Amino acid sequence: CLLSRGLGDVYKRQAIDNLSEIAAKQRVAILGDMKELGGQTETEHQRIISELTKHPNTKVYLVGESFKLTQNHDYQIFSVIEKLKIYLEENELKDSTILLKGSRSMKLETLLKLL
Repeated sequence: CLLSRGLGDVYKRQAIDNLSEIAAKQRVAILGDMKELGGQTETEHQRIISELTKHPNTKVYLVGESFKLTQNHDYQIFSVIEKLKIYLEENELKDSTILLKGSRSMKLETLLKLL
């Protein structure tokens, strides 16, 4: 099952909460940088990390330079989408419910054929 909604960044934390409530064998959040935040970039990315840490049963993959600057977590971070693609080709996500969210410029939709 794949969740890939056109949610605004205001609702990203709610999407993470919703993912945790879905009955699923495995929950996965793949989140890309939010490029449209301007001066709030660092703060908002760290808030997303804080929300993710409330859901320890969700596997998390992060993509982008802004997520690389976040702290207080041990999630896998990929600097660019191509590196995550290689990882997913070698580590298939089976029987997973997946939240896929990031700025359009991150091109996360290119992962769909691997999910």
